[in-house]
Amino acid sequence: MLRMAKNGREWRERWAVLHSWNKNRGFIELPRIPTGDELRSMNILVPPDWEGLRVWSGQVSSQYDEQLGRYLEGGETQLFIDFKHPHNAVIFEYVRGLKTMPTRWSDVNFGTVDRASVMPMEEGETAPKTVPQGYTTRIPAIARNAVPDNAHQ
Repeated sequence: MLRMAKNGREWRERWAVLHSWNKNRGFIELPRIPTGDELRSMNILVPPDWEGLRVWSGQVSSQYDEQLGRYLEGGETQLFIDFKHPHNAVIFEYVRGLKTMPTRWSDVNFGTVDRASVMPMEEGETAPKTVPQGYTTRIPAIARNAVPDNAHQ
């Protein structure tokens, strides 16, 4: 069963949404796919053989977000709609016209962050471990791209 994430942390981590894809500002909901007749009534050109939207479903893969400096585990079920596919291009303009809904998530909200930078510590320098805004746990990492050992299996 597909579901919406409960909060920004779950959305980033379980759906592995890169910061460059969406900065927690909003989402679009397509509650139902309009029929060919409904699209034609909106002056959208619909081929006579159009049978509806083609959607692919699968498990979200893990990935590393370079911009956030964070490993995103994935694992949820996602739907993928390729609007460049000729069969789905029909509905692209309709979807673009849908209202963007605000997430209203207060956690993991990066707003205007465009780039994160890291400065290496000097030899012998120490600093307390900190947790980035919105995250309450750390994922153990190895030097190899800061990805947990079990992610490479």
